[in-house]
This record gives sequence, C-alpha cells and structure tokens, in this order.
Amino acid sequence: MRKEAQAAGVLLDSSGLSPVANATTVRVRNDKTLITDGPFAETHEQLGGFFLLECKDLDEALSWAAKIPSCSTARSKSARCGRRNSRNGRG
Repeated sequence: MRKEAQAAGVLLDSSGLSPVANATTVRVRNDKTLITDGPFAETHEQLGGFFLLECKDLDEALSWAAKIPSCSTARSKSARCGRRNSRNGRG
C-alpha cells in the first residue's frame, strides 16, 4: 500500500509508533505542566502508526485506508481530515 500511495503522489508521511507502554503524557492545567509516564487514558484500541495522505476528498482517503494491510484483520482504522497550515505553502 505504501509503495502504491507513493507512486500515486498522495503519501506525505507514514510511521509506526512505539508501544503505549513507552508513552509519556503531558498536561498543562492552570499554567502548571504535569508529566505522567504512560498513556493519556486506558483504552482497548491503541494508535500503532499513521499514514499521512493528501487526498482530493474523504472518499479518496477512505479508499486508501481500506488498502492498509492491517484493515483485513480485526484492527480498525480511523480516517481524519487534517488542518492546513498556511505557513507550509499548502493552504
């Protein structure tokens, strides 16, 4: 899927993430920074990695998401639209 997305010119970035056991959570409350070892919240699902794609619309993004190999197992995927940053020349 990664090679196909690169060839199509939609893949901007992708990466796997360290296990949630290696996470550190940072919170700022009342101008005080709180740092805690571990994930932000207990959950049954974890973010294992990401694909950053630049697609023309949500339908195209969902089509690419369906091609991610782990979608064919019990794992689920989340597709989200990103915010454009005018400083990077893309919007």
